[in-house]
Amino acid sequence: MTGINDVILRLFETQKLRIATVYLKLLKRRKGVKERVETVRLFRYNPLVGTKLFLPQGWTKDKKRCEAAGIPDSEQKFQTKPELALKIIKQIIEAGAEFDFIGGDGLYGHNAELTRALDDLDRFYVLDVHKDETVFLSEPTFSIPERKGNKGRMPTNIQPNIQPIQLQNYIKTLTDKDFTTEKVRQTAKNWKVAKVHTVTVWQWDGKEEKARKRTLVITLSEKTKFSLSNANKEEYTNKEWAYFQCSRYWVERCFDDCKNELGMSDYQVTGWLAWQHHMALVLMASLYILNLKLEQQGQMPLLSVRDARLLVIAITFATKKEVDLCLEHIRIRHQKRQADIDRYYKKT
Repeated sequence: MTGINDVILRLFETQKLRIATVYLKLLKRRKGVKERVETVRLFRYNPLVGTKLFLPQGWTKDKKRCEAAGIPDSEQKFQTKPELALKIIKQIIEAGAEFDFIGGDGLYGHNAELTRALDDLDRFYVLDVHKDETVFLSEPTFSIPERKGNKGRMPTNIQPNIQPIQLQNYIKTLTDKDFTTEKVRQTAKNWKVAKVHTVTVWQWDGKEEKARKRTLVITLSEKTKFSLSNANKEEYTNKEWAYFQCSRYWVERCFDDCKNELGMSDYQVTGWLAWQHHMALVLMASLYILNLKLEQQGQMPLLSVRDARLLVIAITFATKKEVDLCLEHIRIRHQKRQADIDRYYKKT
């Protein structure tokens, strides 16, 4: 696998719904594009492909409450959001879905159990981490230190021979020469530009006898972002590493579409099964809209989820004249959007 990837499996959780979710981002490039990156008129699809309901420990410890809500016995055990995300990933893999790499925010990047599991599954990931994450700048060795003095217990835990450094402290040691300026991807209003730094580091979870080799990705744009990956630094350019890291926007766009257009948060249920049914309907609606956008990509490349929803409603319930009027309104909006996009790029 080389170059910019086409399919991203992105981990995300929304606090309002208390679910760990996964979505896919599929990118279809136009033919004849000079650069191997997405263009302004890229066809972007962000279907929701899996959800899990997160139950706090206050619920899982209350068996009567769980039974009243119809929660199966197998689901009454407390599970963290990274554990739920890993279950979804395994289900997607077993279903035969193909994707190029896994992305996610700091909740997932900081979780050692999840990253080890992804290593075991041989899945390439680029996961965000927090600024207080610690790494080693060279590979450490581990041993049990000798006891100091004659008092106290004998040491039993292994310790590294060198000290790790927090990412927020590491970035202070860098200069402008350590970064490259990259045009990461095109947006509706010009290129997204970021300063990018990549370096090989080692990460230790405090338990294993050996630190794991990682690639640290730092980008400076609207904000400073840190990510760790299990791929080798030399496999990709700084531009590609920055592209992998900046996929968060699309999952937020996916949630906005699912909540505002497909009714993801518009439910009043008190039972486990009813919630599962509601999310299944949202997933099917997301897949249906995806297929519709794929079918119309030639004629309406800027078709949004809202456009598609209105079009489905018109085709299902309106007259042919009203459908034609809906299509005409969509075309007019798309022409204005494309003209606005072109205007921004002519300035540069």
